[in-house]
Amino acid sequence: MKTYVMWHKYNITFWWGSLSHNRGGLHWKSWDTLTAHKAYGGLGFRKIHEYNQALLVIKARYYPRSNFFEAKIGSNPSYVWRSILSTQDLIRKGARIRIGTGIDTLIWGQPWLPDPDFPYIVFTCPATLQRSTVNSLRSLEDGRWDLDILYDLFEERDCLESHFSWKIHGVTGSISDWWNQWVMHSGGAELEVVAVVLWSIWLNRNEVVWNAKHKSAALILQFALDLLSQWGFAHQRHSSLSLPQESLANVHWLKPPYPSLKCNVDAALFENPPRMGFGCILRDHLGLVVAAIHGVILGSFSPSTAEALGIREALSWIKDTNVSNVIVESNALVVINALINPSGDASSHGLILEDCLVLALDL
Repeated sequence: MKTYVMWHKYNITFWWGSLSHNRGGLHWKSWDTLTAHKAYGGLGFRKIHEYNQALLVIKARYYPRSNFFEAKIGSNPSYVWRSILSTQDLIRKGARIRIGTGIDTLIWGQPWLPDPDFPYIVFTCPATLQRSTVNSLRSLEDGRWDLDILYDLFEERDCLESHFSWKIHGVTGSISDWWNQWVMHSGGAELEVVAVVLWSIWLNRNEVVWNAKHKSAALILQFALDLLSQWGFAHQRHSSLSLPQESLANVHWLKPPYPSLKCNVDAALFENPPRMGFGCILRDHLGLVVAAIHGVILGSFSPSTAEALGIREALSWIKDTNVSNVIVESNALVVINALINPSGDASSHGLILEDCLVLALDL
């Protein structure tokens, strides 16, 4: 399905859909009426197909052999093109390339890494690989990252290490002095972050001392932020929770109603190398196993992002198996609520949630 057709379908579903499971709705006005200009009695909605054609015309006219980030002003630019190109630097700061096949994305010089601060490969590019694309880093057999190539070309990148330095401008002395400075000059939200990060560092210290295990700075910070997010959500929803505390011990898996199937999915984080593992199991109304799958994805992820990736893999697997009436179940409360109430987050985590919603609509 082409992208503009998919978005057109979502627009129609949103405006004409209903809350019932059959997704039906009453079409009060034609789509042509809704897309008419407000001056002519419409609502001014864009026709995605025509909008896409207009963008393609601009590309064909001003940068036919490159992308917008590589486009130049040219020798005789129009006022419209100069106005559009003036946004290039601003868009470049926040734009990220979402990897599909990776055929059109250069390894060096393009923002494709899921790093919110600096999404570029920082290591020196060999002269012979300047035009190499991301798809060349993947295995031809299964499409996953080719570890031999990655280990030959790159070193482990840990951009968050510097964030854990105790040296702060204007503060000298012990950690107690540093903490007192924070208390005096920071608000409640900042103090919550600092407190949880410090507690997470202390947990990691205990793991190093007693179990000879340690996490990278990136994973410590991700763990802390995810924990803080779950803590905030739990306190926000506390007043609406009516489940008795003693009943939590009696929570157990429930069979799906006939003829539905239930897919349970979970994820786990590992180090050396940083990676996540996921597992999915599909069972019927009798509790019998129908199918199962597991896999590994390389990279450093927060717990919530790992759970979201696991759900995405489960939905993709369900779609490939051509089964219907499937209930997907996960214990990741933060992720489930983010899927129920999407916020339009443009981060890598938000894009994964968007993938989940798209896959769920196609089932």
